[in-house]
Amino acid sequence: MKRNKEMKLSIALHSAKYILTAIFIALNLLGVVHWYWVWIVSPLLISLAIKVILLLILSFFVCALPRWTERWDKE
Repeated sequence: MKRNKEMKLSIALHSAKYILTAIFIALNLLGVVHWYWVWIVSPLLISLAIKVILLLILSFFVCALPRWTERWDKE
């Protein structure tokens, strides 16, 4: 039951960025707001930036950290 709730929350949060982007696009095309396109697609860009940062942190721990510990073990 708990996993089902977690899945529903994950889907809701994941689709929120697409809904928000669609609303921003519609408002810009209708002339209600006059924003640069980078601000309109910012929910997608922020999500992408978070994923890239997490990937870089994870790759550091997977690749670089074992090499440092090997070097410290030899000394």
